[in-house]
Amino acid sequence: MVDNNIIYTSDRKEILPYVPKIKGRILDVGCSTGNFSRLLKDKWECEVHGIEVNPKAAEIASDKLDKVFCGDAVEVLAEVPGNYYDLVTMNDVLEHLVNPNDFLNGLHQKLSPTGIIFAIVPNIRYHKALAKILYQKEFEYEDEGIFDRTHLRFFTKKSIKRMFEECNYDEIDYFGINSTSSLRPWLLNLLTFGGFGNDTRYLQYAFIGKSKKTNTSIIE
Repeated sequence: MVDNNIIYTSDRKEILPYVPKIKGRILDVGCSTGNFSRLLKDKWECEVHGIEVNPKAAEIASDKLDKVFCGDAVEVLAEVPGNYYDLVTMNDVLEHLVNPNDFLNGLHQKLSPTGIIFAIVPNIRYHKALAKILYQKEFEYEDEGIFDRTHLRFFTKKSIKRMFEECNYDEIDYFGINSTSSLRPWLLNLLTFGGFGNDTRYLQYAFIGKSKKTNTSIIE
């Protein structure tokens, strides 16, 4: 159920440098009030549409973007034009979906022949999350962050990459963002002879993929 009193207004400027430079039509899934989407629109002078489940946020976003589809992303996807978008962005969206695989599969038909997907996903193997599970023996939901109580799915770098592959996306590029300054990940790796891996340093992972229906490289 949507809480219409909770509206996320962040412009997510920290993500902007990671977004592929596409001067075409963009769909921002989970656009909230449209502040991030508007940054893309102003930067590249392009047509930007949004999908937003919160009616109040969608109304605000509609004044900033070319079009906003209001409703559950899975349900309104049928209203979104097909073979249209050169870039689909999803910032912390997939973890809120009951079946993110179905949604990723549905997006194939919405991408242009050269279209790509850019997604940000929380990393359950972030060192603070691991400490909570392994040392505190706790898995308690919170109001925000990795253990946000509205999260329905939890991902690692490996599992999100596998999901993209299973949903017929390839040329997948991925990288960690929001790296910690803590020495804990380095110490854990030292004590386990590298067993914990470098992925524990990152709060989130960014993924870029293209539909297998195209043959155009996503990296220029």
